Formats: sequence, structure tokens, C-alpha cells
Amino acid sequence: MINAFLFITYAFFLFVSIIGYGFIFCKIISLGIDKNKTQLNYGEIGFFSLGILIPLSIVTHFIIPVNFYATIFFFLIGLFFCIYKLNLIRNYRRLLFLLLIIILFLPYLIIYTHHDDFYYYHLPYLNVIQFSKVIFGLANLNNVLTYPQNLWFNVFSLFRLPIIDYNGLQILNGIFTILFIMFCVGNYKNTQKIEVKIISLINIIFIFAIFSRLKDHGAEIVPQLLMLVCIKYCFILIFDKQINKKQFLIKIAIIFTISVLLRLSSIIILPLIFFIFILNFKVSLNLLKNIKLLSMIFTLVILVLTKNLINSGCVVYPLSFTCFSQKQISWSIDKEIPKINENVILSFTRGWMIYAKENSNSPNKFVFNPKDNLLSHEEYLSKNQIFWLKYWIKDPDIIRILNCFIIGLFVFIVLIIENFKNIKLNWFKLLNSKNNLAFLFLLCSIMFWLFLSTPSTRYGGYAIFIGLIALFFTVLSKVFINEKIKLKITLIATLSLSFSFFYFKNIERIEFNNQFNVWPEKQVLLKDVDYKEVEIGDFLINTRLATNKLLMGKLEDENNFILHCGDIKGLCTPIKKINCIKSIYKHFNYIFIINNKEKCISLHTEHALY
Repeated sequence: MINAFLFITYAFFLFVSIIGYGFIFCKIISLGIDKNKTQLNYGEIGFFSLGILIPLSIVTHFIIPVNFYATIFFFLIGLFFCIYKLNLIRNYRRLLFLLLIIILFLPYLIIYTHHDDFYYYHLPYLNVIQFSKVIFGLANLNNVLTYPQNLWFNVFSLFRLPIIDYNGLQILNGIFTILFIMFCVGNYKNTQKIEVKIISLINIIFIFAIFSRLKDHGAEIVPQLLMLVCIKYCFILIFDKQINKKQFLIKIAIIFTISVLLRLSSIIILPLIFFIFILNFKVSLNLLKNIKLLSMIFTLVILVLTKNLINSGCVVYPLSFTCFSQKQISWSIDKEIPKINENVILSFTRGWMIYAKENSNSPNKFVFNPKDNLLSHEEYLSKNQIFWLKYWIKDPDIIRILNCFIIGLFVFIVLIIENFKNIKLNWFKLLNSKNNLAFLFLLCSIMFWLFLSTPSTRYGGYAIFIGLIALFFTVLSKVFINEKIKLKITLIATLSLSFSFFYFKNIERIEFNNQFNVWPEKQVLLKDVDYKEVEIGDFLINTRLATNKLLMGKLEDENNFILHCGDIKGLCTPIKKINCIKSIYKHFNYIFIINNKEKCISLHTEHALY
């Protein structure tokens, strides 16, 4: 019962604290209520909190380890500002509303197992942040700790409180999903445009149907929610002529920047963003005079890229063309290893693993490394698109994309049934140039995602397909229904079904027994059994030994498994990766880790997962 109380209390105050930081950012950037009554709802405010939490987390980590003293301080700042801004002490109804939201989604927030990558790099990176201030050459300890998406864990590090510890990460992910639902509900209530209402409804149903398992939320879900917010803003600019265009373009610029910084693959919606800014060209030009906005975006980008450069010697790891050589930057991981990692990621998202399983005799569920005369990851990528597409379409990801279309079609059918008496085809409505161009530029985003980016639903795929489907069925409903569209029955029916699915799926996971616990069971690695200390210079490195705890793959299959550092404190790396470290030293009280290039290239060539 004590854990349950702590869980609810933490979730509620974290929710309030995030909204508090959102208010701080909106005050700084002057977002809020204007003459045209463009009012932010709690969902929007929560998302804009990232505009201050990201630079705050980076600057703090530049200066000090983000320990519990620091996190309590930052947690309370957001909490107190929200209480002050909303006057929650006197206005108990607002306080009760926020508490009821958390209680309503409580089954969703409770998980029994962490994300598959949690012990691989989520928790190890969080422990590094808590153990030391920013480390120069962190990639040379373990390159998986320096991927751009780890920026999300910098944000969480500000809310990692004693007792709750790292278990709060999934609650933070869940809260941002709730914020997106609140954002869509706010849009639905505040708009008079039926198109915006339909798109808002479809977005909510997609969240309930597709993002229903919090365990699956790693570092990739929040950027996709941000992408959906951007796409939604774009649609509002297309359909609603009464809004303040300048405010919406500012919102798009901010949210898009944050989304790309959190996950580079978010850049795939750039064609749609470009179209919207060209469509509102005069207003867009005026934004160039907004010094406050430009300064904020510039500062945000520079801070994140500086962090990347310090950690790996690359502006964006693992894009090899952004990496400096060791001659230019001593702590750099150089270009060869990032190129190997880049090829692995691109080939995996283009069906290499399916190709490997079909063309080898491996009984393993996963095949990570080329062997038995298989094409290497680089060779596979050098083949033409037709070659890898025939394997890519066999990926289960295709089923997920088809499910998105089925969900959209279901909402459309219910809408047609409700408005059956008013059905009268008007194909001329398909000639709307703005709608068609928006659809075209979304298709460009899909082509960008498929052929130039990482074609996986987890790498932005969900967001662009949800956006495309929402627009398609919204426009189609206007073609089929000639008079004013009724939405009440569709709203009740689709929301009831999707929310019931969402709710009972999460209720079903909860084990109500005498050992009921709101936290996942802790996985403990034992010193001198699962890991041992190795001294390099004046530093102790915890090297993860090959045991059957916390790993991906099988130990029997050499070079086809990866060992996870889990909750090992301090500096940790898999045993083989110790060969990547040439030296470690301190300079001006900062840790520098220097790469042993030749040995590390050899290791990465043999073992794809490193």
C-alpha cells in the first residue's frame, strides 16, 4: 500500500511539475492567450515544457552530476510554479481535475516489466548522468550511450527522485501520452471546424489503440507524439482561417525543433512543414524578425549539438559524416565505427535480419551479424531498392501500418452510418488544392521515410501514417456527406470502444494478489559474478561479464549477443568493449576517455550490436 501511495503521489506531482515548466516556457516565449483567443490547453503547455527542460538538463549536467539533491530542487521548481500559476491552493477544482486525470489512467501507468532496451542503455545512461558530469568521449566507453535519443533521459534525470528512482521513467513517458490526449480533446472542444474535430477524434483513437502498452514506450514514442502535434498544427492552419497564423507557425517551429533533437528521424515531416510555411509565406517571413524565437531555437540546437560533440566527437552520432577524426578531437570515436553502426541501423530497418534468417541455417530468433556467406550490412545497403524491399515487406511492421488503415476505415464507416441520410457524393471537393498539396507533401514524407531515412514505425512511421490516414478520411467524409456532418454518435461509439480496449487491456495486465506491486521487479547484477572491476589509469571500470542475466541473444552464439550493464553504478561497459579504451584521465575535473581505434574497429566489425 505504501508503494501504491508513493506511485500515485509521484505521478500526480510529476504531472503538475511538467505543466509548471510548460507555463515557465510559455511565459518566456510569449505563448498563450492573444487577441484572437488562441488559448493553450494543458496538453500543449505540457509539451512546451520540453523547451526549457532540455536546455536545463544539459546545462546542469555540464556543471554537476545530476544527483538527488539537484533533482529534488528541479522537481519542486516546476511544482511550485504550476501551483502559483493555476492558484491550485485556492482553486481546488483544478487540482482535483489533474488528480482525477492521473487516477483515470492509473492502470496504464503501472507496468511489470521495463522496456526491452531499459537495461541496455536507458538505465546505464541515467546512471552515468547521476555518477558524473558530462564525459568527454563517452562513446568510447559504450557507443550506445551517445545516440541522440538519449536526450530524453537527460530530461528524465531532472525528475529522478529518491525511493522512486529510475522507475519514474515510464511514468514520464505515460504522462506525455496523457498530455497528447488532453491536447486533442482541447482541440476538439475549442474548434468550430468539423475537419479539425474529426482529425482530433482519429488521433485520440489511434493513441488508445496503438500506444496502449506503456512498456513499449522507450525513447521513440514522445518524439512521435511531437510529430503528431506538428502535423495537427499544420492541419489546423489548412482548415481554420480564424486562427492566429503567427502563433501556430511559432508553435510548429518550436515543437518540430524539439522533436528532431529528441529523435533525428522526426525530420521526415519536413516536407509538410515546408509546405505550410510556404503557404503562409508572408507570416513566415515575419518570424525571421522574432529575435526571442530564433534565439531560443539557436540556443537549444547549439546546446544539444555541443553535448553530442563532447560525448562522441560527432555532431550527430552515428552519422559518420558529422564525426571528427581523432587528430582533430582527441576524444572522438572517429568516423569508421559510427559508419559501421550507421550501416547496421539502416540495414536492420530495411529488412536485413529477415534476409539473414531466410538465407542462413541459424535457429536463433535474431541474427545480428553476417556469416555463412551472407551479405554484410554495407553490402546489403548497396543493393537496389527492389532487392531490400522484398525483405522489408515481410517485416511485422507492415501489419502495424495496415492496422492503422483499418482503424481509420473503422472511424470513417461509423461516421458514414451516422450521416447515412445525408450522403451525397460531391467529387468536386477533392479539387481543394490545399488539401491535395498537404496530402502530396505527406506522401513525400513517406517516401523520405522509406528510402532516405529508417523505414520503421518506431522511427517516425506511426506519426506520418496516422497523419496521412487522418487527413485522407477527413477529406473523404466531406466528399460523401454533403450537408453538415454529425459527429455525436461517432464520437461516443468510437471513443467508447477504443477507450474500453485501452483500459481493459491495461487492467488485464495488473496482477491483483498479495504481492501486488506498482514497480517492475528489480534485476540485480552481482559483483565478481556478473561484472568485475578493471582498473585503467586511476579509474575503475565495471566490465559486464558473459552470464545469462540481462542480455540480448544467446551466449552460445559467439558475437551474436549483447550484454546489458543494467543498474551497475559508475562507468560500465561489456567485457569485450574494454579493448576500445586506450586511456582515461581527468582534465579540469572532467573525465576524458580516449579510443583505441584499431582494436575497437576490429570488435565492431565482428560484432554488429556493439
